[in-house]
Amino acid sequence: MLAGINYFFLPRFSIVMEANVSAAVEFSNSKVFQNGAVVLKDSGTVFEIDYRLFRLLYLSYHFGRPAQK
Repeated sequence: MLAGINYFFLPRFSIVMEANVSAAVEFSNSKVFQNGAVVLKDSGTVFEIDYRLFRLLYLSYHFGRPAQK
């Protein structure tokens, strides 16, 4: 998910700041065999959330007609 703030300091110029949040789920199931028999059985679930509060900070120029007030 991305979120951002766009602040116009002139009619055609703005400064933009974006944040990024991502999440992932990993399921694993493994077995270790020795001489045809299972000696280790492991299963698990990992849930991970990552965020970057200030992912991008940039200056933008906006083309076209300015917005009507």
